Amino acid sequence: MFAKYIPLALITAALFSITACDKKLDLAPEDTMTERAALTNQTTAEAALGDAYIKLYEACKADAYVMGDFSTGLLSNFAGENNPYYTGAIDPRDPNYNPFWEKNYIAINLANVLIEKLGSIGTFDAQLKKQYIAEAKFIRAYCYSNLIRLYGDGALEAQPSNMGVPLRLQGYDGYDGSQNIPRSTNAEVFEQIFKDIDAAIPDLKAKFDDPVSTRSRATKGTANALGARVSMYARNNDKAIAYSTQVLTNTQYALAGSILDVFPNNTSAPAKINITIPELIMSFPVSWNNNPYDNHGIYFYDGFTFLSDAFIASYASKDIRATELLTTGAPWSVHLTPMKFSHPQNRDNLTAIRLAEILLTKAEALTNKNGVNQEAIDALNAIHQRAFAPADKPALYTAADFADKQQLLNAILRERRWELAGEGFDRFDFIRTGRKPNAVLPANRYVLPVPYNETAITGGVIKQNPGYN
Repeated sequence: MFAKYIPLALITAALFSITACDKKLDLAPEDTMTERAALTNQTTAEAALGDAYIKLYEACKADAYVMGDFSTGLLSNFAGENNPYYTGAIDPRDPNYNPFWEKNYIAINLANVLIEKLGSIGTFDAQLKKQYIAEAKFIRAYCYSNLIRLYGDGALEAQPSNMGVPLRLQGYDGYDGSQNIPRSTNAEVFEQIFKDIDAAIPDLKAKFDDPVSTRSRATKGTANALGARVSMYARNNDKAIAYSTQVLTNTQYALAGSILDVFPNNTSAPAKINITIPELIMSFPVSWNNNPYDNHGIYFYDGFTFLSDAFIASYASKDIRATELLTTGAPWSVHLTPMKFSHPQNRDNLTAIRLAEILLTKAEALTNKNGVNQEAIDALNAIHQRAFAPADKPALYTAADFADKQQLLNAILRERRWELAGEGFDRFDFIRTGRKPNAVLPANRYVLPVPYNETAITGGVIKQNPGYN
């Protein structure tokens, strides 16, 4: 595992992360390393890869993690339904929203340098170089999966020919205007994501000797799990079934007996989520953030972010996800909030992909393809049943409970909402299944605006999403 943000990673970041979001400087500082110096030996190359992982974490934390749940009213804060993710009232010129775009492209540029240069520059073990390149491809795929769901016009609505995002597949360390590229189509972006995932899997490790690294770096299982997620965004049931099957037959992973084993109450004894438990496929370790005054930016403990009353009321009365998994958090908090990431300083291991998500993904894809089927019902039961104490378990779902495919899909999507609450999926799940996220969000603002500086500095080569023109 990359234990911390080591100084070498900071040095390499200065070289590699001059990206599309910072085009004003064309000269590298005197203390930066050259690509050759950074990638020649294993130690420095691994530091560069470590920095790419850290940049991925920075692209996924804070509002990027929870905005999907704010968009539907599942999560709330003191702004209530006036938050811009719910209303769509985001100005392209407001720099507060630029990081959604910028941080992903910073990570992509680091990954591109590794993919493009490590094979020829690195002088260490050839198989290890292939592994590092495969991990960089996973990082690039993850970032593009973030970007396409946030900015791809109609990407989650089966509009393959609409504008996706610029597919930057080569690293660069300066800006002269000639490198401006337009937005690729949604179909082209999805194709590149799957291409990177499929190319990475053969060279990724099945697991690392260190169990923390196995849960925080890309492995074959991690890549398949990302593929399953993206397949649902692309509405490709066959791919979703194939990728998720690879994950669910991987003996490294298993559902925890209770969701309380995944997310313990850390409010009074500030331990952290156990990153090595078999249900976690990928997490971002707290040790990747070397600044003791910073955190993951998800303020459940503080009471600033909490589950809405209406959403809590949707759970069954004895569902532990609405009873034992909720806490008031800090002494001054007056709202119930998830114990997910309940560390008092908001410095916890940040869950990225859980087995529960993949199990429900396969259930949904199987139902889309085959209608009411027992394998999907079994997956639904596995998640639903563990949400109750042994004495309170409801009757198992059976095929007789579902008159048609849509009724089973409704149950799976409802269970997904309950299970993944607070993990940021809700907006995207509504859109990709043809449902309106809330009553006021305009359909032409289901995606975010491209930052104004990107459209302006490229002279319109990068075009704005239609809802913001």
